[in-house]
Formats: sequence, C-alpha cells, structure tokens
Amino acid sequence: MTLVTDSLLTVKSTVIAEPGVIILDVEWGAKQLTVGNVYAPAQPLGRIDFFNWLRRNITDDTYIGGDWNCVPDTTLDVDSNNPLGYKNTGISILNDIIVSKKLIDERREQLGNEKEFTRSGANAGGITSSRIDRWYIPIEHDYLITFDTDNQFIFKETSSDHRAVIMKIDDKAGTRGNERDSLDETLTEDPNIQEEIKK
Repeated sequence: MTLVTDSLLTVKSTVIAEPGVIILDVEWGAKQLTVGNVYAPAQPLGRIDFFNWLRRNITDDTYIGGDWNCVPDTTLDVDSNNPLGYKNTGISILNDIIVSKKLIDERREQLGNEKEFTRSGANAGGITSSRIDRWYIPIEHDYLITFDTDNQFIFKETSSDHRAVIMKIDDKAGTRGNERDSLDETLTEDPNIQEEIKK
C-alpha cells in the first residue's frame, strides 16, 4: 500500500507496530493524520483473531490500507470460475469493524459496479483475481482522495502477484489557482473547444 500526499509527511509517533500491522501518527503541514498498513493472515482462523484484535486498536480517524485477504463483495471483487465459492473468512467481522468505526471503502464507492483487481494467482480451479488490497478511510474527511493501482512497484527480485494500491490525498481546502491544480472552466464556453469535447 502506498500513500501519496502533495507535501511532506513527518512521522510524529508509532501508535502500533505489531506483526501484520503498523499504525503511525503523521503530521502533514498543519494537519494530523493516523495512517496504518495491515497484512491480514492468510489462514482463516488467524484472520478472525487479527480482525478481532484490530477492532480494539483502530479509531474512526484512521486511514488504513493493506492486504486484507478477504473481499467486501465476492460478486464484484472476485473473478474466477466460481466467485461465490471464494473462501472469504472474516469479511463479516471486518465489515462490522468498518461500519462501527465509520470508515468506508472509498475506492469501491468510486468504482460503483465496475471491477478492479489487485491480486491474481493460480489455484486448483484456475486463475482467481480479487480485490483483497484496499484502503479504508474515515467517512468524514476534508480531503480529495484518489486511488490508482500499479504493478511497477518491485522491491524484490521477483515481482509480486499483488498490485500496489496508491492512495493520493490532496488538501482540497487550498486556494484555487494558487495551491491547487485547477482548470479554467471558461474554456468550455469556447465553441471550438465544445466541438473538440463532443468528438
């Protein structure tokens, strides 16, 4: 998981550093953010224990992403010969945590019913692609947030079967034209530009 901001982040403190999770308090300009990264266990019982532990250790202002090893919706987030047969142990616990902490899978909101996969791998039934890597963010936030997936992040000799999920946070409170990238919307009033847009 990767977080990109439009200015320097300074780590203020490590809130949690345990196997499978790290949560940091960071300073971003004059703002404070709590950012975490998880690797939920691949083993189903370990994943359930991990999620129950996580419930007690994240707050409603945590931006947390990672490899969750389960998907929110097998009909949208799994592509295989049998998506409904996908072993999705722990998702009901994780969904309950996300709702109770007032977090949201913002990327799913952006995608609607469109499919996007972050991991692909071979198994006994063929190839399975899934969206097990994702960010959860506070429902209430003051930022413009965009996501991208990238398979070019290679930090080891062999490439991963996961795509990096990049979350970009932009302080949308900046002054338009000075601190924020903007487009002069009066350009759309030009008949020549209108014709180009229609093409």
